[in-house]
Amino acid sequence: MLKKMEEKMTRLLQMLLLTLLIAGSSLRDTAYAQATTILLASDAQKRVLVPKSDIGLTWRTKLGYDDSSWMLCSGAPGAVGYEAADGYQNLITLHVQNDMYQSGTDPNNSCFVRWRFSLTAQQLSAVNTLVLNVLYDDGFAAFLNGIKVAEANVPTALVWNSAASGSHEADNAEAFIITQHKNLLKEGENLLSIHALNNDVSSSDFIINAEMISRENPFQNFTASNLPLIYIDTAGKSIPDEPKITAHMGIIYHGTGSEHILNESYNDYNGNIGIETRGSSSQSWPKRQYAVETWTIAGEDTSVSLMGLPQENDWILNAPFIDRSFLRNALA
Repeated sequence: MLKKMEEKMTRLLQMLLLTLLIAGSSLRDTAYAQATTILLASDAQKRVLVPKSDIGLTWRTKLGYDDSSWMLCSGAPGAVGYEAADGYQNLITLHVQNDMYQSGTDPNNSCFVRWRFSLTAQQLSAVNTLVLNVLYDDGFAAFLNGIKVAEANVPTALVWNSAASGSHEADNAEAFIITQHKNLLKEGENLLSIHALNNDVSSSDFIINAEMISRENPFQNFTASNLPLIYIDTAGKSIPDEPKITAHMGIIYHGTGSEHILNESYNDYNGNIGIETRGSSSQSWPKRQYAVETWTIAGEDTSVSLMGLPQENDWILNAPFIDRSFLRNALA
């Protein structure tokens, strides 16, 4: 009887005491600061078109698409856009005011941008976390080798002259963690395409630019565990009390009693989440609790099953710091 109870408690603890490697901690920031590689720089050469008619979709999917007639944007600071008032002018290399602002010629809310960039086998092997930093006002959809990997303020039907579905000021570049798409990268030439959006031709400003960075695995002294492995990466952002910030979560889980290897591919979950700290007085404890929502790349709730638990989109990373026995646990 006692042995059976011990086995049951072991199984429960394996579900409850998850090996949580939170990449948003100060330890992770230090390790990643030493291992960040720029795959695509913000001042990298890019081709730009503000379309006057529908040119189809191959511009964003085909590496060899002929964009030689498009405008060339080259050199620092690297952004594409315009500023009719005051704000973005010092960030812009290629000005498109005449094509996008109401005073110009046949203005359009949409702007197409293409980056062709090369990667070595060594660079590919070092990619663990993949981050796309995007400076945008007001929206965008980003495609890596033809597959959508990030978006913000994009209308349901995205067409050649679409406007952004909301407003967004580009105070800083926003980090979009696209680690789940890192297998899209290949040795040799790659293509990043962005359909950038302004919310109206009467808007006094518009800007778009991007940078892609990779980060090596910082957990060099850890190899395996009989517990599930959960990785959460906030791209260097601190996790606030509220609101939730976008992060990436990957889970390695093979079932109770199985070994979980550090460098394995995520097999249980590999996608975006929203995360914030949880609790009131417990936020002062040395080990914090977190509230997590599983999200699509558009930031919408999506219900999933994690490690065999029922499908849900709201999750808790529970840290009962003051209950060292784990007896006061609702699930147990």
